[in-house]
Amino acid sequence: MRTRAAAVTIAGLLLAVHAPASTAGEVEHAAVEQDNGRYSLDLAMRIDSDPAAVYELVTDYAGLARISDTILESEVITAADTDGIRRRLVTQTCVWFFCFKATMVEDVRETDGRAILTTMVPALSDYRYGTSRWQVSAAGAGTRIHFTTTLEPDFWVPPLIGPWLMKQKMRAEAERTVLTIERLTRNKPETP
Repeated sequence: MRTRAAAVTIAGLLLAVHAPASTAGEVEHAAVEQDNGRYSLDLAMRIDSDPAAVYELVTDYAGLARISDTILESEVITAADTDGIRRRLVTQTCVWFFCFKATMVEDVRETDGRAILTTMVPALSDYRYGTSRWQVSAAGAGTRIHFTTTLEPDFWVPPLIGPWLMKQKMRAEAERTVLTIERLTRNKPETP
């Protein structure tokens, strides 16, 4: 079931949608690296939103489609252990006129410091390896989001253009995701 065509689905993992031009997000840092089939993204952005509202939105695991039109399904499967849950996402990403689906199942744990840590379950996913970390913190009157992820697809990536394309898509779509989060949380009142 893992096809060459699925090579671009990694971008769908990042919960991306097209954000409106009127957002006020500021990229502090964005870098994508590729090493031995693994792709790593490190993104830090400041947005004009309340941190509590942002955290509430990104931890609504059954409702993640609100922040991404690439997510076809988002559900909590079960508790992974006493510290977290297991979630399943089905994404669809389109590049030019090709659209591809991928499934990922992750164990998700939240920490006291408004961090969300995920670990891929490879046997149930279209990825050999995956981890991510969302850190949501106050930044003046707004929010700073620091997102890191490392992913290794369990499908063929074309050697010449594939890594370049995946790196470009990962960065651009992660930035759009954060701007979409800003748009959805911008008008929410502060939570005490």
